[in-house]
Amino acid sequence: MDALSVSQLNSIAREAINLVLPEDIWVEGEISGFRYHAKSGHCYFDLVEKGGSEQYVAKVPCAFFKGSLLNCRAKLAREGLKFELNEGLSLRLKARADFYAREGRFQLIVSDIDPSFTLGALARQRLVTIERLKAAGLYELNHGQALTRIPLAIGLITSLGSAAYNDFVSVLRSSGYAFSLKAFDAHMQGDATIGSVARGLKILGSQVDAIVICRGGGAKTDLVWFDDYRIAEAVARCPVPVITGIGHEIDLSVTDLVAWRHLVTPTDTARFLVSRLDEAWQRLDEAEADLRTVPQGQLASARRELENRAAALSSRAQNLNLNARLSLKTIAANLSRAAAGINQLEARRLVRLSGELGATSRRQLTGASHRLEKLEQTVTLLDPSALLARGYSITLGPDGRPLSSVEQAAIGDKLTTVLADGRLHSTLNERTKP
Repeated sequence: MDALSVSQLNSIAREAINLVLPEDIWVEGEISGFRYHAKSGHCYFDLVEKGGSEQYVAKVPCAFFKGSLLNCRAKLAREGLKFELNEGLSLRLKARADFYAREGRFQLIVSDIDPSFTLGALARQRLVTIERLKAAGLYELNHGQALTRIPLAIGLITSLGSAAYNDFVSVLRSSGYAFSLKAFDAHMQGDATIGSVARGLKILGSQVDAIVICRGGGAKTDLVWFDDYRIAEAVARCPVPVITGIGHEIDLSVTDLVAWRHLVTPTDTARFLVSRLDEAWQRLDEAEADLRTVPQGQLASARRELENRAAALSSRAQNLNLNARLSLKTIAANLSRAAAGINQLEARRLVRLSGELGATSRRQLTGASHRLEKLEQTVTLLDPSALLARGYSITLGPDGRPLSSVEQAAIGDKLTTVLADGRLHSTLNERTKP
């Protein structure tokens, strides 16, 4: 019995494939096991058919050699598209069926791709994700979170050491504010992105005032991971505001849409946080100015009122003193006239009773003198400066008005005590009545 060698068998298989599939064909599937060799510029992957489940029902190896890859990129650039192959992308490609006889391996040699197919598939999946989030009540959930007025504790989810990380951190450091940064090192591209970012949100959510997710720019297909439902759900359920700076200006990812705030670049997100601190600092400056101005105005008003009252008391005391002196002079004059009349009318009786009358006159003069002294004492006591000098004081309430009753002051009120040589400021801790 004649037998074929392996090379003969593989050659026959190759000729059969070339006979059946002599020209390039279009094939649809999903990229799996994507590998790019930087040294050669070639990329390799499997094109798989999943049939509605996560497990594939068929796959075929593909090789996209450097020359064809560069030609494809140039064509996309001329059409204004930025498109990169990535794990999990739905793809329609043009390829030549090939059988590598030496290895006995069937593969497709890719020459072109149809970007509209991939972008359309991404758009359809994006709409499905958005509707699913809305149905679950998650689409606007994070929008309802409140960002504190002074957000100093910031969580950062990005690739540590990347340009995005350095851009973000440099803005915070140069701001002069005491930001406390908790950084979570995450994958920002590839299969590991979804689990990595979701894990960072869960860990940082209870430790910070806000979380920033940022990465550098890239092609639309580089950012497909941020259209995934699992990342969007983790952002929506985060207990603090999530701010994104994923680095693309035209198309927003689903993660951007559910986040509390989306900005374009990592630098933009950092500047936004700094601006919040700038606003808080301005409010503090304004409050400080108010605290300086208002008490000074109140103190000046209280001082003017006290001076006016002191002047009124002094004027009243002077008037009382003058009236008392005039009254005393009138009494003395009346006494003198009465004595003269009595002397003329009752000369003999006056002689007889002169001793008695002298004693009576002296008593009356002594009484008048005592009344005059009492009036002078009263006037002296009514003089505010004399009262203060004797150890008395005037207590002013929070509104600057003198207190005349303990009922006019409440526990905790700021009181001012006016003494002869200055003022004392105190807080009322207790009220007692006799």
